[in-house]
Amino acid sequence: MEPSSPPPPNRTDDSLGWRWLTGGVLLYSLLAVVFTYPAIAQLDSHLFGARRDAPMFLWNSWWGPTALFEWGQNPLFTTHLFHPLGASLTIHTHSLFPGLLMAPLAAVAGLVPSFNLGILLTFVFSGLAMALLVFDVVKDKRTALWIGALYAFGHHRVSMILFLNLIQTHLLVFFVWTLWRGARSPSRGWGIAGGVLAGALAYTSYNLLLFAILFSTWWVVVVSLRCSVKREPWIPRVRQWAWVASVAALCIAPLAWETWQEIDAHGYYATKTDSHTYNKTIPLSRFLLRNPLQEGAAGVRLIDASFLGYTTMLLVLTGMFVAWRRRSFWFWTLTAGAFLVFALGARLSWDIPSPQDRLELAGFPLPYQWIPDLPLLGELRNPHRFGLIGWPALCVAASFGLAWWFRRSAFGHRLGSGILSALVLGGMTFDFLQVPFPKLRPLPPVPEVIQQIADDDRDCSVFEYPAGRLGNPAFSYFETIHEKPVYGDGQLARLPPHLESMRKESILRQALGQASKAQSFKKRELVHLAEEISAEVRDARLGWVLLSWMDSDPLADPDLKALKIMDKVIRATLPVDRVVFQVEPQVVTEWATGKLDERLASPCLYAVYRLNLPE
Repeated sequence: MEPSSPPPPNRTDDSLGWRWLTGGVLLYSLLAVVFTYPAIAQLDSHLFGARRDAPMFLWNSWWGPTALFEWGQNPLFTTHLFHPLGASLTIHTHSLFPGLLMAPLAAVAGLVPSFNLGILLTFVFSGLAMALLVFDVVKDKRTALWIGALYAFGHHRVSMILFLNLIQTHLLVFFVWTLWRGARSPSRGWGIAGGVLAGALAYTSYNLLLFAILFSTWWVVVVSLRCSVKREPWIPRVRQWAWVASVAALCIAPLAWETWQEIDAHGYYATKTDSHTYNKTIPLSRFLLRNPLQEGAAGVRLIDASFLGYTTMLLVLTGMFVAWRRRSFWFWTLTAGAFLVFALGARLSWDIPSPQDRLELAGFPLPYQWIPDLPLLGELRNPHRFGLIGWPALCVAASFGLAWWFRRSAFGHRLGSGILSALVLGGMTFDFLQVPFPKLRPLPPVPEVIQQIADDDRDCSVFEYPAGRLGNPAFSYFETIHEKPVYGDGQLARLPPHLESMRKESILRQALGQASKAQSFKKRELVHLAEEISAEVRDARLGWVLLSWMDSDPLADPDLKALKIMDKVIRATLPVDRVVFQVEPQVVTEWATGKLDERLASPCLYAVYRLNLPE
């Protein structure tokens, strides 16, 4: 297999040029606005992403720049979650690099608009990255422009819009492009660029970094075989690979050190027990056939976002007929096939009865079934993510077919090129519409108490119940507004055992979660429990308590529900010398003066309330 392809006689340019790059930016920007409409009009009132993950990624985008530039703290460790102990963010999906890139825009436009605009811009960057790579492979500017669009708005990318870290696939394509360019003309510059991009991948997503490593390994093997067969010089290529590895190691060293410290202190923790994570099967029919629109779907499901697209498959098949003698075509085709086989999951099956079903025993076994047990690879969590590298390779393979069509005499003039471009645009639009696009979700209304907490100048923390992964995801959004540490909890993608223990050992949390049990306590026990909670409040410098209930919350106590929670939030201030529960306006005075009816609260919390009343 050859790592590069000589340009055709009538294409001597070695770069796309500024005119074509500008055209690409305009084209991809326009398509991003049209395909995601009405997102462009909702940038400040809605949020891209899944219900639980989007606020977490928004918090990530706030924490990294704020900790680094405003507070001078380590952005890979936070004391704003699980206060006062703090939490490492190395194994958490911290998405630090995109957060830092969006920081200047956030300072001008605000956190939420910059977050949404940053995701929209990934369509533009992904299109440009693929256009640069494709042009270096087939040396046709029109092909590069449209394959860039085909890649940027493909289903494998669109499905990842739910996750800020995984949607940054342009970094991976840029990295692959540096390897390709470096193979054609090995140099220190391309090696350094590849190393820096590998570092950016590490601070963006563990998954993207791992795919870069897998592709690099495969790339080194292929180029080494070529050098051996054609007796080409090794030294320039080895020197460039050394630059990539050394610069990448230098960039990743702080993250690797922090991760090692975390593992050494608390042991490695994973989520292999999650039922939605391992042994998932995506049937072959979902890759090859049109997926019907799912009416009422809350978003894009992975099983419905696996469709390769008729346009892409048609162009790849065309390439098999017209470019079957070119080793570079087969390199990209085999690369795409290998990674997409892993994306199918543990078993090969044509179809399953419903999107919710999983096949664990039926079907032909595939190599992915051994992935979860391998070091590092086992943390990929979902086979669909192999499409993050398989899909770019497939688009490059499709470029050979499209380049052939553009070079046909019938399409050589401007009118013919315009007709073919319109056909490609129509095809990719049809493919894009096969799966409902994940629209932006409206931001939750900000309770008045959140602004009160933000205006509080005291050095205190906030207690949320239930919070983090078990409670209201909006808390992560509210935390970016009030900027106060969260006592004993927080939303992390992976929760280490010592922080899980910290949550369970909180006396205040136990009092809330097991309030019905407290009804059997004697008065003396209740007073003792109240004293313990008061001590915990003082030790944690707890200034505010936010209690929220959701419709499906299994922890809500019937006695606490009797408070008739307004907007599902009990707003409470907790200075160390008194407790003031603010519920509905008509009972605030009753709480503050000690006249609240005991029947409206559990005995446990009522004892705390009575103990902390002013004399």
